[in-house]
Amino acid sequence: MNKYMFVPDLQECDTDTTRSNSILYVARRIIEHVQSRGHEVVGSIKDADRLVVHAAKHPFPNEYGILHIHGLYPTSLGDQWNDGHLRINKSLATAAQHATATIVPSQWVKRTFAREIGVDTHVIGWGIDIDDHEYLPKKDSFLLWNKTRTNEICNPYPIEYLAQKLPKYKYVSTFANHPRVQAIGAMTRPRMTQVVRDSGIYLATTLETFGLATVEAMAFGKPVLGFKWGGTADIVRHGVDGYLANTGDFHDLSIGLEYVMDNYERLSLNARRRAEEYTWDKCVQAVYEVYEG
Repeated sequence: MNKYMFVPDLQECDTDTTRSNSILYVARRIIEHVQSRGHEVVGSIKDADRLVVHAAKHPFPNEYGILHIHGLYPTSLGDQWNDGHLRINKSLATAAQHATATIVPSQWVKRTFAREIGVDTHVIGWGIDIDDHEYLPKKDSFLLWNKTRTNEICNPYPIEYLAQKLPKYKYVSTFANHPRVQAIGAMTRPRMTQVVRDSGIYLATTLETFGLATVEAMAFGKPVLGFKWGGTADIVRHGVDGYLANTGDFHDLSIGLEYVMDNYERLSLNARRRAEEYTWDKCVQAVYEVYEG
């Protein structure tokens, strides 16, 4: 059995008491599964056979090991990005060039690294605990947008547009400024899980490097309405378990909402089946094969 050092380690993952940091959440789950396979997790690079690093956390300048990249800042989209975001992207690019292997969560991130720095990567989407998600189709419930922050990429405008265009449906969002949208604010992962359970349709219009929340919603049987970009385009199959509108086309998005409502039962069942492909067991088996490769 091998000895692994993880950055961040389990102690740092434990600081995320609200389970709101997706990188720490994913790192924790991978560490737990590696330990369950009988491998030892150590705290010193000198004692480790394998070094596994998540995101831009590189305490060992000359020891990159196996790299998990959860995404990049889309600095070509919008003007909100500063020198700090550019430095993080540069750090990730440098790490990927030196890593023994790099794992990314979607084809979109893989294409970006191949195009921008000529680095090949392994695509492994993250997992969920499928048994913790009951099949709960709720056609007559609300459409949900639930990002934890707002900026040019995480923008609640799509749900506001839909509420204005199709007022006959119900709308809930973490953030919104529209009288027909119930704004509930950001909340911890466990509390948000309950909101997702109660929803009817999941709105995925933000550019995602993967889309763990999207998979979790699908596991509950929620069809997805979204834009055809980023990790969402990897997960959601247009016309099968959701509707993917052309990116930025809000009229197409409104057509998609009507399509989802007209085909709700079929899309809901297929969404659940699709989510069953993204379990932690399958994810960690694929990750493990890269670690041991």
